[in-house]
Amino acid sequence: MVSVPRNPAPEQDWSRAGAHNIAGVSFQIAVTANLLVAAPTDELGVARAIPEGFEDIDLELRDGARVLVQVRDLASAARFGRSDLTEAMSKKKALLAEDADRRFALVTNATLGGGLAVTGWDQSLADALDQSEVDQLAARLEPDFDDPAGVLARTHIVWMEGSVGDRTRRQLAELRLPENQPSPAVLVMRD
Repeated sequence: MVSVPRNPAPEQDWSRAGAHNIAGVSFQIAVTANLLVAAPTDELGVARAIPEGFEDIDLELRDGARVLVQVRDLASAARFGRSDLTEAMSKKKALLAEDADRRFALVTNATLGGGLAVTGWDQSLADALDQSEVDQLAARLEPDFDDPAGVLARTHIVWMEGSVGDRTRRQLAELRLPENQPSPAVLVMRD
């Protein structure tokens, strides 16, 4: 059973398919935990993670940047392509259009198709892909965004292997936080 918050955010789509499958939810939880466990030492600099905010995970980074993270757990034989990415981004058009600094990231363990490439957190799709691929993505986003190229310059594809949960459990077991020090990252849970 999926529980729905009493006062969902107006932009929130509470009927996302990922919320209805155990594998997808498990991968989403593992990715969230991984982002928080890695926060003290990684370059991304997660300050807060909000699961099931406007997206699967809403991140606030230490530098003040905000990132909408969609998590897609797919079987290794499945492919995630251009239409999947542009559909996901179009569903968040109000948030991405109203805040020109907000970033969008797809974190997946899927095989990428349709000219997509893993960018990691430090490079955008606009930087990682050749111009013809950027143009094709921009053309798909044009109906929803005034500046599709600008949105692609704030979009990332991050690949995490399916065993991210096992790796994160090991990292948690080894984690030693200094006593009397504030946590480097905060998980915010909503009712």
